[in-house]
Amino acid sequence: MYKSLEKAKIKTLYEGKTFSLVEGFTFDNASYEKTRVKKYLHDRGNKNILPIKYTPDFLDAQEPPRFIIECKGNPNEAFPIRWKLFKKYLMDKNIKAELFMPRNQKDCLEVVKIIQESIL
Repeated sequence: MYKSLEKAKIKTLYEGKTFSLVEGFTFDNASYEKTRVKKYLHDRGNKNILPIKYTPDFLDAQEPPRFIIECKGNPNEAFPIRWKLFKKYLMDKNIKAELFMPRNQKDCLEVVKIIQESIL
């Protein structure tokens, strides 16, 4: 994707911005859970929970971004949830960026073509 964007002279930022999709918080209740180390239920509550963040692969250099590209060959099982949260974040913040998720080199070339024809 990087080489295709560079060849087409499309200015992007590689992992240029991290979005906080869900803010961190303090969980004040008990939460009895097992872990890899402790194979028995023990209290893992009463602690700070980190935010859920997302950093797309490529972001339009213009602010606000006109397009965002996430290259995904084979997404892990957690990615679809983070992707949905990211889409909701964009809607909530009224960010009108076009999203692209190419999975192979052919898709990357198509993304460049779409950006050149309809966005730039």
